[in-house]
Amino acid sequence: MVDLRGLLRSWQRRSAGDTPDSTNKPRGDPRVTHYFECRWFGKWGAFDARLNDLSVSGCYIVNRRTTPSIGEVVEIDVVRTAKEPLPLSGEVVSTEPGIGFAVRFAGVDDNLRQQLETLMAEGDSSNRRAGQS
Repeated sequence: MVDLRGLLRSWQRRSAGDTPDSTNKPRGDPRVTHYFECRWFGKWGAFDARLNDLSVSGCYIVNRRTTPSIGEVVEIDVVRTAKEPLPLSGEVVSTEPGIGFAVRFAGVDDNLRQQLETLMAEGDSSNRRAGQS
């Protein structure tokens, strides 16, 4: 049986530029590891998935069925409770077929940054209520 969580953690370290010698280096932007329901749109259509590892500069989308190509621009609608979806756009910077892909956001203005920070705070609060780190 494949350890998907272990593969995901390994991929996230690699995508952040971590090597065995650099795993303690801080990442550029604060991030929260929390699952958010989302729908992403690529050149082959729309797909329901889960967004994970969110920061104001990008995210990781867990999607076992299909992954877009590196360099492809994707649109993402993050499902938020009792609010309109949060629309995001970005470039696929790495993929892990059968697991998911990483997106670097484009055009993050002050308003979008504030919405992302609010969403991250909500995810972090939910994690604390659930007893997660």
